[in-house]
Amino acid sequence: NAACVQHGWKCHIATKRGDKSAYKKTLTKVKLFLSPFGFGEWSLKDEEAILSGAVLVKPGASLLESLIPLYQPGQTCVEARPDGEDLGEVLAGALANLTVLEEIQARAHGAARGFADYGKAAKHPAVLSVWADIASRLLR
Repeated sequence: NAACVQHGWKCHIATKRGDKSAYKKTLTKVKLFLSPFGFGEWSLKDEEAILSGAVLVKPGASLLESLIPLYQPGQTCVEARPDGEDLGEVLAGALANLTVLEEIQARAHGAARGFADYGKAAKHPAVLSVWADIASRLLR
């Protein structure tokens, strides 16, 4: 919140569950969506934000492995330190180059769209490869 005040940014910080339609409307208006770890590293909010047009800011993104390639810093998301110490700098840097931000968003949206429903996800080459690997190990 200090970075928002310092830079004069309009920030919306949600700390509890709110109205779902207001949340979805907000997602379509934001440029960056900060998604810290909750009960685990992944959150459905990550995909919701990306598919709504926001760029995901994920603390510790380079530490994560995901079948959906959403956590590739500088490619499909923006990374901050897990302790948040660099968050203001990261947000300022991201907002300083909107062209790069749009490119990151386009790549992330394309990646997430390929997994947007069960039918697409089940047929995705990355998923089929993992299932084939599991099956081959079980058949040994």
